[in-house]
Amino acid sequence: MCVERGVTMDGRAAGKVRVYRDGLYTVFDYRGPKADGVCRLTAVSPAGRLTIGVPAPAADGGLSLVKRLSMRDLGVIPDGSGASFILERADGSHGPPAQWRRADPDILKALAGRPEALAGALARRGAEKSLLALPFEPGKPFCLTEILCLGAPETINGKTYLVYETKDGYLL
Repeated sequence: MCVERGVTMDGRAAGKVRVYRDGLYTVFDYRGPKADGVCRLTAVSPAGRLTIGVPAPAADGGLSLVKRLSMRDLGVIPDGSGASFILERADGSHGPPAQWRRADPDILKALAGRPEALAGALARRGAEKSLLALPFEPGKPFCLTEILCLGAPETINGKTYLVYETKDGYLL
């Protein structure tokens, strides 16, 4: 079995990963263009996320990573073949702050009829998914407690936000 999947970063193509079996191991062989800063390759499936590793500079000027994982290491991604792959910045950021804009109500259907939830919210739209950043202050009430634990904390323009991935108005 050998499966080749596209890899995306910030909604744009960022190389390919080949997934194949080698005895008791599953091998992830990634090749892609150079990226700004340190990035990590992550497999995403409905069952969860798995960090594969950090690609290193390759002789051709791009990035490469070959990682062998046992069944135990794979955890929520049983064989890796059904996952999609993303390249994420290792610092958790989602690109330069200038790309963030004021969020529109259609970014997340759960916000319909709840304008208070969008107060101070930011969004970045991509080709395949969008990012929603909701302001967060520890110790203060959060307007959407039902999704609080699903957000990734990030500092944008000096303020703390919880960042969520969305597609077609739904959380990913």
